[in-house]
Amino acid sequence: AAEGGKKGRHRDLRGKFFLVPRERGEEGPAFLLACNLLKPPQEAQMKTEFASGIVTAALAIEKKMRIIADNVANINTPGYKKEIAVFSSRPFAQATLLVEMKGELDLRQGPLQSTGNPFDMAIGSEGFFVLQGPEGIRYTRKGSFRLDPEGYLVTADGHYVMGRNGRIMVEGKAFVVNEQGDVLVDGEPVDTLRIVSFPKGASLLREGHGLFRYEGDEGLIEEVEAPMVKQGFLEGSNVEGVEEMVELIETSRLFEAYQKVLQTMDEMADEAIRTIARI
Repeated sequence: AAEGGKKGRHRDLRGKFFLVPRERGEEGPAFLLACNLLKPPQEAQMKTEFASGIVTAALAIEKKMRIIADNVANINTPGYKKEIAVFSSRPFAQATLLVEMKGELDLRQGPLQSTGNPFDMAIGSEGFFVLQGPEGIRYTRKGSFRLDPEGYLVTADGHYVMGRNGRIMVEGKAFVVNEQGDVLVDGEPVDTLRIVSFPKGASLLREGHGLFRYEGDEGLIEEVEAPMVKQGFLEGSNVEGVEEMVELIETSRLFEAYQKVLQTMDEMADEAIRTIARI
């Protein structure tokens, strides 16, 4: 049996060993961690979950940094909608650990920028232009259109711009789109731009090139009956540069703090293993 402050082992009533602490001055973080590693499984599991939560939070913050970087990179992209990092959490003991981060679209209106090009169009209200392509129906706020060789109104990458009667054919010289989205060629009505809105919280997935895919009940999609279409304009990105840069700096600092915590935990774990080996 050990006496005083000497190191030794005792058998408890269940026949298990427990450590007798060293002298008071020797109870460093690594020794305490080593003792914790030998505690009952429930406590060890809680500590493992805590460490796992720290790692998960760091990964979530790293993802947030990527989202902010994408926003900054698209500050001058017409029709671009910024993404907002949203954290979800669950309670753990007396603390709350971040466990997941997802991006949500910010659909607020971007600034309208005059281009003078009659094939550029901006929506000054809610809604999306409806497009048709090889992969199916897609949606966009980027109204940078052109005519294809057959005379159809298309996007830069060839998606057909849809009217309420289907694809829009422009045969004539004078091409006009009024604020209601009515398409007139040489003064004659041809079609009306199809502009739709989605239910609140709808799942819109970004696909690049200003395109979105809707994953939900198509029966909930509504036609915007009174849109405000501006011919000769493009909607600018709704990303605020200064706001995003401040957010990026703050998030970078938080990520560095989590990295330091993980590094400290690593060092303590290594020292604890060495301490256990000496016991």
